[in-house]
Amino acid sequence: MISNINFDGYMVAIDIDFATRKIAGMLKTQKVIEQDGDLFTMKTLSTFRNYYSSFKIGEEFEEVTKGLDNRKCKSMVNWDGERMVCVQTGEKRNRGWTHWIEGEHLYLELCCEGQVLTSPPGKIASLLKPQKVIEQEGDVFTMKTVNTFRRYDSSFKMGEEFEEFTKGLDNRRCQTVVSWDGDKMVCVQKGEKKNRGWTHWIEGDRLHLEKLRTALAPLQKKLKAFNAVKLSCDQTAEHIKSQAQHTERQIKMEFEKLQQFLKDEEAARLTAVREEEQEKSEKMKDKIEKMTWEISSLSKQISAIEQELRAEDVSFLQSYKDTQNKAQCTLADPKKVSGALIDVAKHLGNLKYRVWEKMLGTVQYTSVSSSQAACILQRKLQSVRVQLDWGNKEVAFSDPNNNTPFCTVHIPSTDRVFPFFSGSLRICPMKVSVIVE
Repeated sequence: MISNINFDGYMVAIDIDFATRKIAGMLKTQKVIEQDGDLFTMKTLSTFRNYYSSFKIGEEFEEVTKGLDNRKCKSMVNWDGERMVCVQTGEKRNRGWTHWIEGEHLYLELCCEGQVLTSPPGKIASLLKPQKVIEQEGDVFTMKTVNTFRRYDSSFKMGEEFEEFTKGLDNRRCQTVVSWDGDKMVCVQKGEKKNRGWTHWIEGDRLHLEKLRTALAPLQKKLKAFNAVKLSCDQTAEHIKSQAQHTERQIKMEFEKLQQFLKDEEAARLTAVREEEQEKSEKMKDKIEKMTWEISSLSKQISAIEQELRAEDVSFLQSYKDTQNKAQCTLADPKKVSGALIDVAKHLGNLKYRVWEKMLGTVQYTSVSSSQAACILQRKLQSVRVQLDWGNKEVAFSDPNNNTPFCTVHIPSTDRVFPFFSGSLRICPMKVSVIVE
């Protein structure tokens, strides 16, 4: 490195004599930093003197600044962001150095006793040995790429796309997906650069890395197939929602029809009760009016006869025959009204059964099919007609509504037959037909 800033001030601070300072000022130095695992080796090479130092980050070590001022000190190197900072504790105060990289250049800053030497940027003299660490915790993978001045971490789940920022590399954003291709871990990075990605695999005890440039066609084809299937699944999910909504509407419509049927049936039966009430009320009204008139007529007739009976003896004798004729009643004897009350049994007798029987005429049994699966609606038996033919030793079962036969059972020759039914049953009123020969 050449054209150092405050070179003499720093060299005086570490007690370098004048002659050595002049020689050192004319030298071109080369900085080589190597990493092997967590061990770093830093080499400062020049024509006049070479200096080597090995250390681990965060661990204090004893250092002899051989080739510089030949002092012993306790040194410790740590990371400060992307800068490598060394603190050297010993005879000289505030001594140490800082290295960092910007672009393709390596920077160095030395300090001692308040003097700071800043070296101009120089190109990196040696490629660093990166360390690759892949960790797995559950379904989360963490990939760490560590070299001397740059540390790059990336966490992901297999098959899930995530946004990645290639910090420390080319500092670009991309959409990344990592998946397995056999025993190889394959990454596809979609962004500004085309056909970008990498492949990791293990052979023996070595981890291999291959940058993707070509041969992405099979992976892209597979990704396209997955996207197509996912699209189909998304469409199916939407169709399922549509089917559910349509089915709910149809169910509500069917129940609305049933509810409307019950409302209409209720209204019809209430109307029948009111009509019967009105009819019989009018008949009873006419009957009451007629009885009232007859009662009034009889009352007047009785009053007139009583008045004539209170007359003088001569007058009474003279009108006796007329009075006797008036006492004769031509009205028929009143009769109690029969059938005047509402026929409650007609309206309430077996009401639910008769409504249910009428409802059967409105129900249709249909089959429903869809594009994916067939659904058959099977009728459940709600009533069964049992017909015994003792002569032919047979029992026939049929639908009482449409006479559809279900099955016929032959009875073995025996003297007695007892019916046996299991489950929850109710005997419905039916017309019983007995034929005696």
